[in-house]
Amino acid sequence: MKMENNVALIITGPPHSGTTILHRAVRSIDGYAGGFECGLMLVDSPKEFFTSKNKFPMYKGGCYPKRWGLSNEFVKNKCFNTNDFGTAYSNLRKHARNFINKELLVDKTPHYYGEKHLKRVISKKGKVPLVIIKKDIRNYYWSLVKKRNSNKVFDNIVKRFYESGYFDLIESLQKKGDLLIIDFEKFCRKDPNEIDRFVKYTKINLTEDNLDQINSNKINSFKTSDNPLNKKELKALRAKFKDKRFYTE
Repeated sequence: MKMENNVALIITGPPHSGTTILHRAVRSIDGYAGGFECGLMLVDSPKEFFTSKNKFPMYKGGCYPKRWGLSNEFVKNKCFNTNDFGTAYSNLRKHARNFINKELLVDKTPHYYGEKHLKRVISKKGKVPLVIIKKDIRNYYWSLVKKRNSNKVFDNIVKRFYESGYFDLIESLQKKGDLLIIDFEKFCRKDPNEIDRFVKYTKINLTEDNLDQINSNKINSFKTSDNPLNKKELKALRAKFKDKRFYTE
């Protein structure tokens, strides 16, 4: 069964990059449903979901079958008893309480990022559009270090993605047509060009009602007096992150 008959969109990006905001907007479309992060597309076959070492490490103790209102055994025997991913998503759409009577699913899983995982997803997704969220490094610093005091999380994200050729990887895949990179800040501010890029690539039309799911007032601007970072912090970030691709404005 074709993936695109059951899945409208796959959304990924580094942790805390804004995948949830895009997911919220798309999921608000009539007939669409979301609720994944289980890493289904990381396994070689849906049949291996409960045994494979490749599945999303956050999946423990059957938490996602429980969220779907299903038992592990039901998912194993009735939903994922197939080697075909399109069929597995179709089975979930028929049985999971979140998805019943929905036409298409949105698989939002941040853990699909990274070269190894992205290649797995791309090899299985068929014609389903894949979107990666890219967030301004200053917003990362503000939300993780200033707001949550999570210096370790910030350092880990920087080390794993922004200092490991991540930009080169996703830009090369975008040139091949395998995915689309969306700037978090531009999308949240409903930038017409960014919305247009999204619509043209995904063939998903977002109305004003869908975009109203985004609270653009909470998106920082680093060009105004409302800048949440002081000059010392901005200077230190600019000195450490010199590549223009770290910034969206």
